[in-house]
Amino acid sequence: MVIFGSIASRVACAPTRRSKIFTDQQAKSPLCPPSKLTRALTQQQINSMGWIQPLSASPPKPPKNPINKKNANNWVASHVGDKGRQLAQTLINNIRYIPQEEFEEALRCSVEDFNQKIDDTGYIVVGRSPQNSNFWTASLALKNLKVMPTDVVEIEDLPKALKRHPKVHQIALLDDAIYTGKQIGRIQSACIGALQEAERANPEIHVIAPFQVDERRAMSYYSPIPIHVAKHQKLKLLREVIPEHLHKAFSKMFAQTSDFDPATEKPLVYFDHKIPDSVSTLWEQLADGRLGKDISSLVERFLDFSGGLLTNEKFYEEPFIAQIIPPYKKPYLPAPKH
Repeated sequence: MVIFGSIASRVACAPTRRSKIFTDQQAKSPLCPPSKLTRALTQQQINSMGWIQPLSASPPKPPKNPINKKNANNWVASHVGDKGRQLAQTLINNIRYIPQEEFEEALRCSVEDFNQKIDDTGYIVVGRSPQNSNFWTASLALKNLKVMPTDVVEIEDLPKALKRHPKVHQIALLDDAIYTGKQIGRIQSACIGALQEAERANPEIHVIAPFQVDERRAMSYYSPIPIHVAKHQKLKLLREVIPEHLHKAFSKMFAQTSDFDPATEKPLVYFDHKIPDSVSTLWEQLADGRLGKDISSLVERFLDFSGGLLTNEKFYEEPFIAQIIPPYKKPYLPAPKH
């Protein structure tokens, strides 16, 4: 699941300048040409490829989980005052729900971009663990790949994989979405270290994540090697979609516990397969049905002893989004081959 963008020049192996961004800046549309490649792989075929961490021929898929409109209306009505209800309705109106079919189509478009630019040197897919979305996303992408990965590994097994494949110099990182970029940045740092330790010539890292807040968050700020970002859809921040005069009150009303970023600096999004955490979106409202704070008489609030912002502990009894357990949290991958 690596993306090989056209490279005008190589970046010197010293972290003295910002990573070059290799991405299609115009690639914001969810539409791409119909796929000319759909590969039906059996689990036996996948297991025979010799990957350290085999992927799944039939990764589990979630049921549909749209917003419960009745519960959403009741949740809005439960807020204090006209202003509180207005802001609650603003939240409901701006939730982006991405069904599984839309997610897979966007992922296909990212993989199609990869297929147009791939070369024959091979690549290693790297993920965090089977309980994260990396390998689940990679498994879903298999059917549209033109060339299969040379190997698939958890991050701690990357040095071993590089020794097994001395000619491979490209790393592929897949995920369902990128929000702050902190998780993908930590993986990239580990990959950079492994590639440098292996002394690979012309190393490259490639990122496929079909939904992103900003492609600049998909890469380490200082990287000694090129990082390529595949075609993707933009997740808009709340400050980009709600009226500016509501920003301050909205952020006070829906501040997330133990998170200092304003609510308007997050996308308001969820998928059939998961609701992003409170660092990435307004999880406390989407997942827990937490009511916004009463801002009718709000004065300056202070930090509590846990380091988080004080919030209203009231919850609506029936959240407007049914509980989601990510499908990759239950075992579905074959055992790794060490």
